[in-house]
Amino acid sequence: MTNRTRTTITVHTRQRIFIRPLHEAIVELCKTCGSEVLMVRPDKAADILATDIPRIRELVSTEQLHVLPSHNGEILICCNSLSAASTSYEIQIEGDDKK
Repeated sequence: MTNRTRTTITVHTRQRIFIRPLHEAIVELCKTCGSEVLMVRPDKAADILATDIPRIRELVSTEQLHVLPSHNGEILICCNSLSAASTSYEIQIEGDDKK
């Protein structure tokens, strides 16, 4: 009889982002940060984090990114929260336990 084992590995990564002058960024009050910060559109946030729009939406839905509704119906994302955003990946490895 073979025993099977399952190992779950969670990898947390954190990026440090240096924001250079962003021509598309605007200064707005972030209610979560409590201060005036640079805000960008989701597509620019995806470029900054080197990810895609669905991942940005996921970070917004889990409140890892601070958002502000804009006047035209879009959302703006706080650049301070971009630098604090982390990503997490989970990998499952299955194998035989040979005892």
